[in-house]
Amino acid sequence: MRVQKAFKKDKPFTSAEKRWFWITKTNEAIYGKTSQCGNVSSEKLKNMEGSEYSIKLFAYQLPRLQGIQCFYSVSLNKGTGIATVSVKDYNKYNLLNHLNLSNHKMLDEQSDRIKNREIYETIKKQCRQAGTKIAYRTIQSGQLGKLKHEGIYFSVLEKDGKTVIAFNPVVADRVNSTLSENQNSNYKSEYRYNRDILDSLKKKSAIQGVKLSYTTITSDTKNRIYDKFYTRESDKRFVAFKIKGSDNYTLVYLETDMEIKNTLSPKQVQQTKTSTNK
Repeated sequence: MRVQKAFKKDKPFTSAEKRWFWITKTNEAIYGKTSQCGNVSSEKLKNMEGSEYSIKLFAYQLPRLQGIQCFYSVSLNKGTGIATVSVKDYNKYNLLNHLNLSNHKMLDEQSDRIKNREIYETIKKQCRQAGTKIAYRTIQSGQLGKLKHEGIYFSVLEKDGKTVIAFNPVVADRVNSTLSENQNSNYKSEYRYNRDILDSLKKKSAIQGVKLSYTTITSDTKNRIYDKFYTRESDKRFVAFKIKGSDNYTLVYLETDMEIKNTLSPKQVQQTKTSTNK
C-alpha cells in the first residue's frame, strides 16, 4: 500500500492508529519490504514543479514527520539506518520548522551536497551504461552559473582549492563552447571581471543611495549563491572575491537585496559590514 493512499479514510486517525501507522511504515523500510516511505513517492516528488530540498535523519526520527503539511518522500539506507527526507524547495521551511531545526545554513549546505552527490551518481550511471568515462574539467568558480544557465547537467567537486566539474562526455562540446564563448568574447581575467562588477555595484549604490554589504562566506555558500541567482541578465547584482590565504570569500551585494541576504546564515548577516565607498 502506498503511504499517501493510507491517509484516505472518512474519520480522522486516532493517536493509536497514527502511532501504529508510523511504526509499521518505518519497520517496513528498515526490514526490507520497501526502501521508501513518506506521503508521496520519490518519483512523484521529482516530477512536481520546482527543485528538491533534502536533509538526513536517523530512521528512529522518522515518526517526527507525522502531521507535516506538505508533500515529502523518504529514502532509507538499510545498511546505515539513515534516511534522506526530500521536499520541494518551496516547502523547505515547512520541513525545518516542523522538525524544530534551526541551523538552516548547515542544513542548506547538507542539501546542496546531497543534490550534488545525486547528480554525480546519475552521471556515473549514464557513463557506465554507455561504456564511457566521466569527463572532468577545472573551471573558474564564476563560470558555474553560466553552465547552469545553459542547462548543462554537471556535478561540482572541490579539489586542492580548485573548482572541478564532472559531466557526461556527450555534453563536452556544449561545455567547451560555453566556456570558450566567455574567453573569446573580450576575455578578462576573473579578478578583472569581478572588479568591473564591483564598480557597477558601487555606481548603483551611489545612484540609489543604498549601502553595499560585505559578507565573509564559505566556498559552499558562494557556489550556492552563484548556482541560484546567476543569470546573464542579472550577473552584476553581486560578486565574490577570494580572500588571500583563506578558503573563504568576500561577497559584495546591495544591502537591499533580500534574496541574497536570506540565503546567508543569521551569523553571517550579523557579521556583515556595510559601506557606501570601499
